[in-house]
Amino acid sequence: MYRLIKIELRRANLHVANPHLKGELGYQVDYEYSPSLDEEGRLGLAQFQIRVNASVEEESAFTLEVSMFSAFHYDEDEDIPAETFMRTNAPAWFFPFVRELVANLTARLPYSPVMLPATNIVKLSHRFKDVEVTRVTVESDADETSSPAST
Repeated sequence: MYRLIKIELRRANLHVANPHLKGELGYQVDYEYSPSLDEEGRLGLAQFQIRVNASVEEESAFTLEVSMFSAFHYDEDEDIPAETFMRTNAPAWFFPFVRELVANLTARLPYSPVMLPATNIVKLSHRFKDVEVTRVTVESDADETSSPAST
């Protein structure tokens, strides 16, 4: 059984370029995802970054950058291999947290909030299916969900 054991907001950076623009808000969303596993394959770590560039009629309105970290653990044998889980399932588990944060932060602006569609989870799964899952060494006396060293 896989368990989400930690989710951490590492950074949220909102830069409003022009709060006085009028018109329909358009936005582009870029994602980056970096999954890794410990040497035994029982602890999965994931760094997820999203950047939202919003504009009104091609003039920049705001930019939002969010970086989140999550840790997953499994206790017993699974039908889904750990590498597959980290590529496809893990992003779907914590994407709702990212989605809520983006909506919440942008709702406080003088524009309509950015609502990332839940259907993007399927697209993300396909997008990350070929992402390399790196192996990391977690020091035994350290918090196993902190910053491990890559091997």
